[in-house]
Amino acid sequence: MKLWLLFRIELIRGFWQMKRYPFDTVIGFIGLGTIFFLLLGAGRVVSGAAPSAEGISNLILTYVLGFLVLSEISAPSQNISQESRSGTLEQLYMSGHRLPIILIARALASIASSLVFMTILLLSLLFLTSTKLEFSVWMLPPLFCMTTSALGLGFIFGAVALLVKKIDSIFFFVQLLMFALTSSAAPSVWWQYLIPIAPAAGLVRAIATGTNPPLEALLWVLVNAAAWLLFGIVMFQLALRMAQQRGLLGHE
Repeated sequence: MKLWLLFRIELIRGFWQMKRYPFDTVIGFIGLGTIFFLLLGAGRVVSGAAPSAEGISNLILTYVLGFLVLSEISAPSQNISQESRSGTLEQLYMSGHRLPIILIARALASIASSLVFMTILLLSLLFLTSTKLEFSVWMLPPLFCMTTSALGLGFIFGAVALLVKKIDSIFFFVQLLMFALTSSAAPSVWWQYLIPIAPAAGLVRAIATGTNPPLEALLWVLVNAAAWLLFGIVMFQLALRMAQQRGLLGHE
């Protein structure tokens, strides 16, 4: 019940922030679309030929999924860094709600708003490029698993942010890694199910191109997502205990 209450509060807060700063939201949307077409143009220059419709649709899907998981991974650490700079991190810890629960609620609210934003971006890019993808209800389970494992990675980076406060420079490499993971194909060997995000993203890509994955693949992806989320929460709890012992919650 606390998680649901905090989720609703964070969702409403995020909505009012977007309503209060519509210019920033619109510019962000236009900026992501512009970057995609710049990448598409650069690809044409390098290859010397126009990509196929299937290649463009796959690029759109990779682009959207990459920014979706990147926003989820960066959310916990950015929240911690922001609260540290404003001096309210310790107040959150003493609010009566467990700090991981607050961050989970914020992350879930961020996932909800990001899904809406990225869905609009996806449909817009498909329309502007005159391409299409196969949308199916079966995309929802691997999409849920992808965001869940991304949340687990977000807690790992949040654990690092608790101890060192500022990790912005790390996310340059994280961006490259996320786009590599979301461009992966569906898993073909067992060890690929150990990698975060990639197995679920591969299933989403397979379903979007008209391929129905076997049921056991969905089950393994679900186990992968649950394991990475649990690992991330455990790492965050350990870092929170270390931050308490070192007195790092009250300052940046």
